[in-house]
Amino acid sequence: FYPSARSLVLGQLSIVVFGFVVLALWAMRARRDALAGCALALATIKPQMVLLILPLILVWAWSESRRDLVRWFGLTMVVLIGASLALLPSWPLEFWQSANQYAGYFDSLSPLQVMLGEAGGLIAGALASLAFTVIAWREWRRGSLRAWLERLVMLSIVTTALIAVHTSTTNQVMLILPLAFFTRRREHRPTSPSQLPTP
Repeated sequence: FYPSARSLVLGQLSIVVFGFVVLALWAMRARRDALAGCALALATIKPQMVLLILPLILVWAWSESRRDLVRWFGLTMVVLIGASLALLPSWPLEFWQSANQYAGYFDSLSPLQVMLGEAGGLIAGALASLAFTVIAWREWRRGSLRAWLERLVMLSIVTTALIAVHTSTTNQVMLILPLAFFTRRREHRPTSPSQLPTP
C-alpha cells in the first residue's frame, strides 16, 4: 500500500496518527473510554487527518453518556498544550510563521482542489462537508447514531482525505480503515440465493 510504505520510508507522523486512531476505535469498542480519549487527543499531532472524525466521535460519546471519553480527551489536550507551552512558550507564533512559509513553497490545495481546480475544489469540498454533516445530524436526530457510527467514521475518513489542505499521499494511509471496513462487509454479503440463510 503506497501511502503506508511512503510514510514509513519518510518517517512521517501519518503512521503514528493512524495508529492512534486505530487504538481509539479499538478502545471505544472495548469500552475503555479513558484510553480512547487519550488516543484521540494524541492523534491531533496532524489535525488535518482527524478533521471530521474527531467532532463525530466526541459528539457521539457525549450523546451516548460516555463522558469519560470526552473528559480524557480534554484533559490530555490540556496536558499536551500546557507541557508544550512550558517547554517552548513561543511555539504558537513560530508555528504560525512556519505554516505561512510552508504555504509559499508547498502547494497547500486539497485533493479536490487539485482535481477540480481551486474554486471548483473549494465548492466541492464545502458540499462534501455539508453532506457529511447533514447525514450525521440526521442519524443523531433519529437516534440511530450508534448503529451508524462505524459507517460514519469511515465516511468521515474518506471525506477528510478529499477536503483537507496541507495533505499528501502519506496522509492517505488512513484510507486503509474504510478500505478494510467496506471490503469486509462486501465479503460477508450474500451474493447468490444459495448463500442466503434458510428460514
